[in-house]
Parts: sequence; structure tokens; C-alpha cells
Amino acid sequence: QRIELIKDYLEEFPIIVSSNYQNYKYTIDTLDILSIPYIIIDKNKLHLIKNLLITSHVAPAGNYNEKIISSVSKKIRNSNRSNNTTPTKKFWISRKNASIRNVVNYEDVNIILKKFNYEILYLEEMDTKKQIEVLNQAKVIAGLQGAGLNNILFMQENSNLLEVRDRNDNMNNCYFSLASALNINFYYSYADTIEPGNFHSSDYVIDIDNLEKVFEKIEAKLEA
Repeated sequence: QRIELIKDYLEEFPIIVSSNYQNYKYTIDTLDILSIPYIIIDKNKLHLIKNLLITSHVAPAGNYNEKIISSVSKKIRNSNRSNNTTPTKKFWISRKNASIRNVVNYEDVNIILKKFNYEILYLEEMDTKKQIEVLNQAKVIAGLQGAGLNNILFMQENSNLLEVRDRNDNMNNCYFSLASALNINFYYSYADTIEPGNFHSSDYVIDIDNLEKVFEKIEAKLEA
């Protein structure tokens, strides 16, 4: 969002990227996909910069500027050859390979996913372009709260997000805010932490009955 805010100044002020961000391939991939000029600088050296433009924040933490984030989403989606095809897929974002927030009762969850014909996505196995291509085809994305849900940025308007979130967490509403800004329908269901109160890194037990009921609501909307 902050780069989009200064889009008219990028030729004069390319983005400065610290060399350690090269370890996060999606960072460079995204800049390239959006044709954003950038300079990589060695994080172990001092640099003298004559003129430095620092952007303001566009919204409070966990929230979004609707106009700006929609523009970013549209640019990313337009980079994909299959953009604007009718979305038909339903995906569950897996955290199987994540170091935190794993699903303890995944075998029970998988039974429900099969019932409603959800495909399992392992986003860490895809490069950025592939993620954009695949998620642009999604009419529903579901999964436990985590960074993978940020990829609704690649979805088309009026698609659907189901966030499985901690039953006792009434503070972290970033995915509701993002879905709202992108005109994506938002649903949620409940899970419980193994370590009470540790929303960030505890493993979770998903409420299977609640998950099934929410999937049924989504199916009813898709069929309407």
C-alpha cells in the first residue's frame, strides 16, 4: 500500500531493498510483477543517500485503505494471463509445513473438506506467479488464520473467505478488514488453542461441527 501511495514518484525514487530481503523471494517477485523499480543495497554497508522519500502509513495497523489496496490487487490480478475467468475452485490453505499454528485434529477436518470438495493448497511449494494464477481461480479460500490468507489479494471480487480463528480472540480482525476492502465475502468459524491465550504460536483444535455449519452456509450462497 505504501508503495502504491507514491506510484507517481517511483522513477525518481526507486524502492530501496535491503539485501537480506533477497532471502524472501516473494518480495523481489512482487516488485518485478508490478514493474516497480528498486535498488538492492548491502545491509552490511553504510550508504549515503542524497534525497530519501519516506512514505506515511495509509491506515492503522491491521486495516487498509480501500482505494489503494484495491488498486494493488487489480494490478496483481491483471499480471495473470487467466485473470477475469470465472472462479470455480474451493481451496483449503494448509499449514502442514508451518512451524506454528498447526491443526491438531486435521484428520477430522479433512473429512469435512472432502465432503465439500475442497482442494488442499501448499502455498510454500508455489512461486509467486503460480500463487496468483491459482488463487485467481478460487471462489472460496478457507484456512486457519495465518499469512496464507493474505493471498485473498489475488482473488476476484465477490469471492469468499472463511477464516478459522480462535474462539476467544476478538482483537485480530485483519482478514475481515482486508476482505471488506477487497469486496470479498467474509465468513469465520472457531478453533481453540492448545495453549490458552497464545493466539500466535499455539497449535489449534478446530471446532468440526461449527466448521461444517459454516461450509453449509457458503454452499447455500454459491447455489443461490
